[in-house]
Amino acid sequence: GADTLTDVDRFLNGQTLAGASDIGNMLERAGASLGQPLDTDTRVEPADEIEQVVVYMGDGVPTSGALTPDELGALAHKQLANLRVQAVALGARSDLLVLDNLVRQSGGDLIQTDTRDDLDKIARELRLRAQVPVARDLELELPPGLTDVYPKAIPALRPGDTLTLVG
Repeated sequence: GADTLTDVDRFLNGQTLAGASDIGNMLERAGASLGQPLDTDTRVEPADEIEQVVVYMGDGVPTSGALTPDELGALAHKQLANLRVQAVALGARSDLLVLDNLVRQSGGDLIQTDTRDDLDKIARELRLRAQVPVARDLELELPPGLTDVYPKAIPALRPGDTLTLVG
């Protein structure tokens, strides 16, 4: 409601820009604030059926910490095992490869925006997409003789998603 938006505004206004984008650290801190342990060997099972969602808004260009899409995707998969990452790519120069890898690992969504987009409409869209269930930690039994398969790890899948394997 309105109180939540006021809290978000207060939080964002209190942030100090440091000149670097450490997306990995941002994800770790977001997970920790939602009760996820910073120890990647410990998994926390959700206390109830409500799925928690982390929304990243930015250009997706990491300039410190984990820098590659694979590093950030692995971090999202391990650190935020029970959270879904939604990404809003701000601007035409957004690194869509990084952001797409982040959201695929958790079953989230990537939405591209520019200055003409209605942010209220984007927030509603993210809320609706977050309500769709996600299957994670899937395993695939391969037929004998098929040993080298891409993708190496199966991303989170939602109803209606297609998974194409190459081997």
